[in-house]
Amino acid sequence: IPFNERKASVVIHGGGWALGNFLETTQQLPQNIRKNILIKDLLNDVPQKEKTTFYINDPNWNPINNGFGVNHFPRLGEIISNDTIVYSNNDEYHSVLDLIVDSKAIISKPGGMTIVDSIITGTPLMYLEPMGENEQGNQILIERLKIGTSFNAWKEENFSNNMLLEFHENIEKIKIDLPDLISKIIADFKR
Repeated sequence: IPFNERKASVVIHGGGWALGNFLETTQQLPQNIRKNILIKDLLNDVPQKEKTTFYINDPNWNPINNGFGVNHFPRLGEIISNDTIVYSNNDEYHSVLDLIVDSKAIISKPGGMTIVDSIITGTPLMYLEPMGENEQGNQILIERLKIGTSFNAWKEENFSNNMLLEFHENIEKIKIDLPDLISKIIADFKR
């Protein structure tokens, strides 16, 4: 989705393990930004706040016992209340990408898959505190490529949309030079 047509929203998560202080940190966001927050487990009481929607992966999904061709990705559930979760599924990719591609930014720790999500959707990554050496290296990569910055740096710029637009444009330039890895893998496999 072209950046200027995206919703004034962000996708917030703590990576696949829901690590870090992503819930607390992002309370600092301005009220005009819609928050789509992925959580790992149902909270005792899902706070129903204006412009905030909580999502959860299907807790019954098992990555080991889901054979090829069936349920490659867990269903993504929109939490309406603690008793009502509306699930969606996509066989081609995880449904969270539908949220990300229509958002202005991802707010998460700088994990490897989060960087991939950022690049394939053209969505800037406002990273939270990295966990471990590999994520510290990812933080350096994000800054060097100018595809995002720390949440605190974005906050110091009053959550600038112009900053996000610049990062988005940098991602789009990078994508031009990226090889089509799927085609390359398939071609190599056929040899």
